Amino acid sequence: MKKQLKVNQVSLYREIAKNLINPLEVMREAISNSHDASAKEIMIKIDRNPQSNKLVVEIADDGNGMDEEGFGRFFNLGDSLKLKNLIGQKGLGTKTYFRSARLSVESQTSDKRYKAILNAPWDTLNKNILPEYDLTEIDYVPGKNGTSIIIEDYKTNNPERYYNFDTLKDYILWFTAAGSFKTKFAASSRKSI
Repeated sequence: MKKQLKVNQVSLYREIAKNLINPLEVMREAISNSHDASAKEIMIKIDRNPQSNKLVVEIADDGNGMDEEGFGRFFNLGDSLKLKNLIGQKGLGTKTYFRSARLSVESQTSDKRYKAILNAPWDTLNKNILPEYDLTEIDYVPGKNGTSIIIEDYKTNNPERYYNFDTLKDYILWFTAAGSFKTKFAASSRKSI
């Protein structure tokens, strides 16, 4: 008798979000996705919410943006259409953002703009419930293609240890696509051809 394997989806989402070795992996994931979306500029803003004093991480780029299917791949587990020459191929990395109180994603392609809100993803996963996101088509803004991600109340101990200028700068230069040798050599080889 053959038995089909089963996966506890809630547990898997929770474990991926929980098992960060370094809280700065959130930056690596965001920068990799921006790089894969052909972004030329990436803006990173780290702040505290003035009312709650909780950590807020914002990453915005001028890349290709995501359509409705792209949002599904962003939130779904193991759902990626990226080619082998791109960085993220497993569809797991953005789940690290779920370790937060709220996740807002706004993205514009060449013809549409969407906004998705995922409220209380970490609390919901810890209640053994799979979170749901609300996706809305919003007003298109000509010339503003790209994606903006706001991670509110990112759950990490001692965030100042990781999210300070010097640590963040060094991490980006050493461990992300923004400072990687692959990116540097790819840019220089394109210029010489």
